[in-house]
Amino acid sequence: MSGSFNGINEGIVTQIGDTGLFWVQDRTATGILGDDEIGGLESDIEGTFSMTYDAIVAGATQEGPFWGEFEIHDDEEDEEYTAFFYARSVGELISFDPETGGSMDIEIEGRLRFTENAFGRASFEGSVEVALDQGGHIVGIFDSNLTIEGFWVPDIGNRWDSHLASRWIDRGVEQATPHIHESTDMDAVLV
Repeated sequence: MSGSFNGINEGIVTQIGDTGLFWVQDRTATGILGDDEIGGLESDIEGTFSMTYDAIVAGATQEGPFWGEFEIHDDEEDEEYTAFFYARSVGELISFDPETGGSMDIEIEGRLRFTENAFGRASFEGSVEVALDQGGHIVGIFDSNLTIEGFWVPDIGNRWDSHLASRWIDRGVEQATPHIHESTDMDAVLV
């Protein structure tokens, strides 16, 4: 599935001594999935997503690990899927003026493990062009893209059935329906 970022909050940013590193806490980036009007991207799910994360990054390049909660809201099914994620980022400065700020292109790559309302895993990658303030901190998003690929199935609430679905995912089966007794609404989501 594909989408794009459309917002980011400030979070809590703390400089770590004189190392050039920053500890970022509770920052949330939001976006849209499958909206053809934004970059002409197509997606299996149309809806929204948010990433609430902590990070330790170098101020000059925004390079470093970040981790947290990734939520996907499927508008068509009116379902919310929650995943834990871990990712890395690396940035390249496009332009910067100490008086007005600038912009940076940041590449991200990471993995998701679903923890609520779904079982499965996915990977994601993307590029985000961000606006920087005079201190070099991210204050907005100019342009972006995000691609999520993986496999997960909705949590159907039955422990035995969920165990079967979990084993099915671990085997890497891509286009099949697991044998689940008396379950309803067991639609596999393949992206």
